[in-house]
Amino acid sequence: MPIVLITGVSRGLGISAMESALNLGCSVVGIARSKPDERLSTLLKNHQATATFLQGDVCDLALQESAVKTAIEKFGGLDCVLHNAAVLEPLSPTDSASDAEWKRAFDINFHSAVSLTRVALPHLRESAKKHGVPSKLIFVSSGASEHAYYSWGAYCTSKAALHMFAKVLAKEEPGIISASVKPGVCDTAMQGVIRETGAGAMRPEDHASFIGRHERGELNDPNVVGHVLARLAMECPSEFSGEIFNWNDPKLTGLQPAPLSSKNIN
Repeated sequence: MPIVLITGVSRGLGISAMESALNLGCSVVGIARSKPDERLSTLLKNHQATATFLQGDVCDLALQESAVKTAIEKFGGLDCVLHNAAVLEPLSPTDSASDAEWKRAFDINFHSAVSLTRVALPHLRESAKKHGVPSKLIFVSSGASEHAYYSWGAYCTSKAALHMFAKVLAKEEPGIISASVKPGVCDTAMQGVIRETGAGAMRPEDHASFIGRHERGELNDPNVVGHVLARLAMECPSEFSGEIFNWNDPKLTGLQPAPLSSKNIN
């Protein structure tokens, strides 16, 4: 079964993808800056032979190298990297956010994925050669990579850059499927940040839209989307390499954990 490295596994889509990947039989190395909470601790306890966790800053090259080394030494290889770690902040118009805030957002959302990919590439190439099937680089993107929001400059542009990086990799690395996935509006901590702090920074109509989705129960279940991310890490269709697509694209119906509910439509 595939050996997968996932970033940002302390909560949200990251922990959901890690849990699904483990339940599907994968071996997983997870990275997050936060200490394991009860859910992650239980997951690590229940999958001691196939799960390991490294705490630290995803931007730290030494941590990235250690994570890849762990995958090689503990599990025998590396077949996929799922780039999930991201931050929304700074939630400020361009003339209000500092250079340091923008740099930090790009470091987490974009540069960390570039440097981790660079570390992983030799092993992903080896995986493709060894198994005779493409290895995978899956990038968690966002609708904000294509649709601009007032005060979301750092997030929108860093996610757009991330997708272009995936497109470049698809050209450079024919033995690796590099794909960008839009998870829709998920019921995660990031949505909480938008609801709680967005009123003073976003356009009123945009903020009201996110509030309304939450009140109407329209947010996607991160466990459902996380399952799809895990399946993509295992078997992303080659036709999606270099592309950006929705997590519930009709072509991915076979990767869904169950028939889609009316809630999970974004």
